[in-house]
Parts: sequence; C-alpha cells; structure tokens
Amino acid sequence: MMTEAESVHVNCGMFRPLSILLIFFGISGSTTAQEQFIRTYGSTGYDVGRTVLQTEDGGYLLLTNTSSFGLNNTQIMLVRVNDRGDHLWNKFYGGELADVGGSIVRTGDGGLVITGYTQTADSTYNLSVFRTDAEGELMWTKRYGGTAWDFGKKVVAMSDGGFVIVGQTHSRGEGQGDAILMRFNTDGDTLWTRTYGGPMPDGAESVALSADGGFVIAGFTESFGNGMKDAWMLRVDVDGNEVWAKSFGGEEDDFAYGVIATSDGGFALCGSTAQGEYGGQNFYVVKVRADGELDWDPEISTSSGPNDDVWTDIIYNESTGELTTCGYSANPLISGADENMYISRRYSSGGWWAFLTRVYGGAGNDRAYGLIQTTDGGYALVGETDGFLDRFQDIMLVKVSNNGDGVPFTVDVQEVVVEGDNYDIVLYPNPTHGQSTLHLEGFDIWASRLGGSVTLQIYDVAGRMIHQQLISKQDTQLSLKNAAPGIYTYRVMAGQHQVVAGRLVRD
Repeated sequence: MMTEAESVHVNCGMFRPLSILLIFFGISGSTTAQEQFIRTYGSTGYDVGRTVLQTEDGGYLLLTNTSSFGLNNTQIMLVRVNDRGDHLWNKFYGGELADVGGSIVRTGDGGLVITGYTQTADSTYNLSVFRTDAEGELMWTKRYGGTAWDFGKKVVAMSDGGFVIVGQTHSRGEGQGDAILMRFNTDGDTLWTRTYGGPMPDGAESVALSADGGFVIAGFTESFGNGMKDAWMLRVDVDGNEVWAKSFGGEEDDFAYGVIATSDGGFALCGSTAQGEYGGQNFYVVKVRADGELDWDPEISTSSGPNDDVWTDIIYNESTGELTTCGYSANPLISGADENMYISRRYSSGGWWAFLTRVYGGAGNDRAYGLIQTTDGGYALVGETDGFLDRFQDIMLVKVSNNGDGVPFTVDVQEVVVEGDNYDIVLYPNPTHGQSTLHLEGFDIWASRLGGSVTLQIYDVAGRMIHQQLISKQDTQLSLKNAAPGIYTYRVMAGQHQVVAGRLVRD
C-alpha cells in the first residue's frame, strides 16, 4: 500500500563551492543571439546532468546528481549558471543515504519542484519530491512509497499550482513493477494515484499534458508487448483513467524515454529499439494520432553499426511543427568507438529533416539526457561526459544555435580535488600563440599528498607525446612555439596518477 511518508523539512541554505572544470568558447550569430558554449562541471566523483531549464535572464538551471564534494552518498545538486555558462551557485538536496533526481519543473509562482527517489534505511526506495523557491532554497521535502521500490522519473506542472509525477512502483499494482501516475496539489498532498501494468515488469519514464487536460505517458512494458520489453504509450484522462495504451517494438527490447503532445492532437515518443539490421539499440521515434494509431512509420536509425543509439528526450515547437530529439550514439562513421551527444530535428509530419544530426563530444563517452529550446531559438543540452577530463563522469552543458551549430572544445579552468580540498588549475592563455602559463593552486599541498614527480605532458591529435616537462612550483611557463597550429591534449601527472587532462589550442 503506498502511503505518504513522513515529511522532512530541511534548511538547505548551506553552500558548497562548485568548481567549474572546463570550457568556454563564446560566439554570437547576431546581436540578439545568446552565447554558444560547451562547459562541464563537477569533481572527482560521479556527476551527471539530467534536466535543464532556462531562467528569465537567459541563464540556466541544471538538475544534476553528484557523488563529489566530500559526499558519502549521491545527492541531488541544483546548479545555476548565467547565459555564458559561468557558475553562479549550487544547492544540494538529500539526506545521509542516496538521493537521485530525475526531473525538475518551474511552478506558476516561480518556484521549483524536483522529483526523484530516496534510499531508505531498509534498502528500498521512496518516490521523493523537493519543493524550493526560485533561488533553490528548500521549502519542504516529501517522500511517497510503500515497502518496496518506488521511483519518480518526470514531473510536470499543472495550471492550478499542483503537479503530476510519473515513475515506477513495486509497492502497488501487480508487484513486479508498474507505471505510476500521481497528482498533487501545491503543498505536495496526494490528490490521486493511478497504476498501469500487468503481470510482468512495466514502468513509466516520461509524461506530458494533452490539449484536453489529460496526460500521455511513455515507458516500457513486458506485459502487453510483442516480446521482451516494448516501448509503451498510454493516453489517460484528467483523472488518470486509461483511454488507450499502445506498445511498439519487435521481439527484442525496445524503450521509450521521452514523450510530447503535438498541436494536431497527436503524440510523439522517442527512445531506442533493437529493430534494425546491425543489432544493438537504434534511435527510435514514433508519431501517433489522437487515437494512438500510427501517424507515420516509426523512424529507426540503421546506419550506425552495432553500437547503441538512444534518444533520451524530445521537445516540440508548436509554431514550426518541429520535433527535436537528443541522446547519444557511438557511430563509427562520425565519432569512432566512443559515445557522443546527438541532436536531431524533423517535422512532426515525419521523414523530413530540418537539419542533419549534430554531434558533440570528445575522446570518451558523452551523453545528452535533457533538452530545451532556448529563447533565441537555439538549443541547450545537458548530460554527462568522461571524454574531456579522462576521469569519472562530469556534468556537460552544451548551448548551440538553431541550426545545431556549436563550438569546438577548449579548456581554460580545471581543478584538482585531494582529500576533499579543491585547487584550481589554469592554463592560460588558451588558445595560445605559443607561450602559456600553467598555474597550479596549492601545488605544494596536493603534490605532497599525491606523491611522485609532477609532470606536464602534451599530446597531439594522434596521441603522440610531443612535450614533457617536470613541474616543481605553482607557476610554470610552457612553450609551444615550435608546435604546429591545432588542438592538443595536456595532462598533469603526479607519478602514475593523472591529476587533470584537457585541451589546449595552438593558433
């Protein structure tokens, strides 16, 4: 039986400094266009971005999860940056056990609602809700769940100040995992709860409002599909009663991660499918009419080889009729063996691409999980990267133009974290005409803790070391006057331990 767990009121006025790790190239396509950039944020633990919102001043709020900054368990972290990606503040939410955020939405009063799940003392999980003001100050926290696992995945604001959340429950329904939809008032009181599923595992990943006040839900089903997991779309009315349900897929696993209502009364979902000639998961987009029948044949990528290709989020532009998706892929023709962020746009009538797929990332795995269209008509993507610092995942934020044009990576700020203490590492100027300075804040402190000789290494695009020098002080001069113009990788090593790695541009 699902009940509302005890409300927990937390003062979250504390501030932990968030070190901004990389990256900034700024360009403007016109006097009204916002800056385009790629930036990452995080530390030596696991840091991942889930959802991005734009603020009234053109900046961004990032809902992220972090195990960095001296935390014993994963906590939810809200990061506020300006329109250039410069860090302004960060707030943390959670308790002594793990807390994971899935989605964030702005409410009618300008505040914020975050949903996710919270670990309990008996190693189960409760669906959790965090309500904050516009500046991220925590107003209240509530947990909802039973004796098993309950997860919050996506939250959507309602016009009455309340909100709805979808996810998965093991505490209600058939018991092996059902999709759950919950309606709340502005204070977080439960108005009603509905579950959907059968005897096999089922779950919901996303929800969107429909024009008639009802909802469309997307996720996966093993109970009602063609075999294994199938992508699943459910249409429900304003009270959560099922109107129709459709599954899409073949004999292997298929998933839906994002869903949206379109102005023609239909709906579109995105995800991944095992259908396709190469195996693995392939990009998947399905568009249906108001009655759930296919509007056009499902769009399946078939050109990226055996690697997994996943669309994770989808948005709709009502004025242009365009659907835009984001996700990740390791396409050997584009990004080699490593995953990169992908964004793609098409008209909701199907089949006609408004721009070719754009790819962002480095020599490592980079994934996009959240997508918005920005006020200048461009796009912002948030996700994770391990391709630029050659370490555990960091949060990655990408701002591009309406045509998906972005900017190359370069590096200007990083940090080393040793025993919970942060020290900035700055290589400047970057780009360089040939002479730069490597500034290592707190060098004597962290170098002695890590042990071993500290060296700076420079590699070309082929991975060949072209320069190495011993570092013995806080500020060291680096000369690349004899190096050809291009993009290089630098690494600071302490013995065999890599402290940081980044990109250096020789112009």
